[in-house]
Amino acid sequence: MDFNKSESVTFRKTDVLNDFPYSELQLSDIERAKDIIRTFEGIATFEPKFLLVTYWKRMVPKQKTFIDTSISSFQLVLVSDGLSTYFINIYPKDLMQWQTVPINRSYGDTNQPVAVWIGYSDEGRVSPQSKSYKKDALRMDIKSKSIIFIQNNGYLAVDGMLMKPLTIPGDWQTHDALDCILWYNQHVENKDNYHHIMASAMPPCPCDLTLARFDPWFWRIRRSLRWPWWQSNTDVDDNDIICVDMWHRPYFDPYGK
Repeated sequence: MDFNKSESVTFRKTDVLNDFPYSELQLSDIERAKDIIRTFEGIATFEPKFLLVTYWKRMVPKQKTFIDTSISSFQLVLVSDGLSTYFINIYPKDLMQWQTVPINRSYGDTNQPVAVWIGYSDEGRVSPQSKSYKKDALRMDIKSKSIIFIQNNGYLAVDGMLMKPLTIPGDWQTHDALDCILWYNQHVENKDNYHHIMASAMPPCPCDLTLARFDPWFWRIRRSLRWPWWQSNTDVDDNDIICVDMWHRPYFDPYGK
């Protein structure tokens, strides 16, 4: 592809580790990917946790065998729930318009060879798509199909989409780390509310060592304090501030310690 003449290549990602809470666009991407996997793969519990959407927009072919004014647009989606990973090629209708330069022949095939490879390579595994290097590769929006099997032995074909698993189904049954992260994200609001409620129930902290010396709960903390190596504990005066976390406990009513 001639990137000097093409319009753009863009991508966006969704990552359960770094992007939560998600934006509206990320939520939209998650719902679309989830719907595709659940519909075509029949995995009713699939919940995307990692998502990459790459968009090649109005790409111009670089090989001289193509008409240099012809353009094509297409997308690649990588999606994983931490257990299963899929790639989805999306070819929007009527946006695959690459054309080869006709060969001036009086007989035989007048079309140039199609120098387009479709597929994926992963850690030495190469999986080409059957339409690679063929004329159909130029019109994947109408020449590619994904099949949904429905009741009564019927099926529904969707043009312009190819999907393939990158992992072996059932290879991973659970992923404890991701389950823990998902649980935390779902309940982080409760954590914040808890801190707010507990903070509002506490009396104002005096932040004063003079007053703290009269607090028997502080005596034990004071003995375990570690001063910076450059500072002796004799350098600390009554105006210094020491922060101590105080947590509510029922048997420390009314305020807790």
